[in-house]
Formats: sequence, structure tokens, C-alpha cells
Amino acid sequence: MDYDQFDAAYGEVLAGARSLDATALESEVSRLRALAAELPSPADQQAAHLLIASLEDALGRPQPSLSPELAAAIRIQSTAQTTEGTPADRIQAIREAINQIAAIANTAPPTEQGPIADLNEPLHLLLDSLTSATSTPTHPQPGADDARN
Repeated sequence: MDYDQFDAAYGEVLAGARSLDATALESEVSRLRALAAELPSPADQQAAHLLIASLEDALGRPQPSLSPELAAAIRIQSTAQTTEGTPADRIQAIREAINQIAAIANTAPPTEQGPIADLNEPLHLLLDSLTSATSTPTHPQPGADDARN
């Protein structure tokens, strides 16, 4: 399941939502939740859940609330991803966020530990990108051509 497949399924439900009875609609929303859970990327899962929540809101259905642990981890992730400053400042903020999210995941209910820990994946990618960018030499190293020969 990729995000485009989820988006197509969401579009179908959205197009037919007003013509479905309450039972059928609830079944479709449950199916969308299951599809969203299958998305490999935590960011895609988060976007899918936001679409589902907006669908439920538009239809006047109650939205499942986020646990305090998951809400806190999402806030930490968002703050770390948008931190400005020098690369060193950003790297430090991301490392701190990764540690905070890991601590939250370790104390969260067992059913939420995995999804919370998965929020670190995009932070690790960003951290890798920043650390490789700051450690990449701007000038060729002496003898670099010798290593290729």
C-alpha cells in the first residue's frame, strides 16, 4: 500500500459518503484507517489520519482522540523538523528530539510504542542529511585521485 493507493480509496469514499448509510460509512472509515496503518511512512500515516479525521469532521462523526503520549511525540517531531539555526544547532535539536521521542515510546502503552517510535524515522533521515552535509569536504582531499587509480 502506498499513499497514492490510499488517496484513491479515500477519494472513492469521499465521493460516495453522502449516499452511504451510517453502518456502511463507518465500515468505509474503518477500512480507511486500516489502509492508513499499512502505509510504510509515518509521515504518510499521519497525513492519511488527518484526511480521515477531516472526513469524519465533515460528516459530523466523533473523531478518535490522540493519546497524550502520541500528541506529545508529534509536537516534538514537528518542532525538531522546523528548527532553524546553524546546522550544528539543528543537529543538536534533532538528536534531543529523537531521545525525547524514544523515551515517550518506552513509557507509552504497548499498542502505541511502535507508532511513536516510528516518528523518529524522518528525524533520523534529516539528521543523516545534515551530518553528511556538514562533514562533506568542500575541497578535494590530497591524494583523493590516487585512491581511484
